[in-house]
Amino acid sequence: MYRRLRADVDQCGQRDVPELERIECCFRTASVYWTNMLEELSQYRFATEEEEIDFFRNIKPLFTSQIEFYTLIYQGMLFKPKEDLVKMVAFWASESTRLSRFSENKEAFISYYKSGDTCLDRQYFLRDNNRTPGAIVAKVYDKNTHFSTSHDWLVTALLAQEMYHEYTRDRLKEIGSAF
Repeated sequence: MYRRLRADVDQCGQRDVPELERIECCFRTASVYWTNMLEELSQYRFATEEEEIDFFRNIKPLFTSQIEFYTLIYQGMLFKPKEDLVKMVAFWASESTRLSRFSENKEAFISYYKSGDTCLDRQYFLRDNNRTPGAIVAKVYDKNTHFSTSHDWLVTALLAQEMYHEYTRDRLKEIGSAF
């Protein structure tokens, strides 16, 4: 299903429409896929804890990070300065630091996650161990707490921030070529 999502998002990105419309199309597409995934999972019971951990550590964030990524882009496009290249460079340069700020703030978890270590996975990625329901402001894709764990949102945010960082770097390159 993720390959189909990526193909459909890529198709949105190639449409010959204004950039905000392409971003909206990508966001809607990712949201529809996630909603479909939730519908499929509503009657599904994970066979093992390992399967549940895999879903919340690896699969869910692939889908929800797309929603988060296109939300970040949309916000960036709405707030970027118009027509003043110097201000645009400053804006996108500032936006490109979001990943490093996020990484500094969540350093311990990101280090754990990227290391491939799994010793805390039961605590982080099993719903039965979700000790912080409601502590994090729920995103549109996480309104149903049955499909959330205490840390899957961090993986989502990390993946989205990494994609957004690349996006901001590309914007800076485009502006640099205009000088």
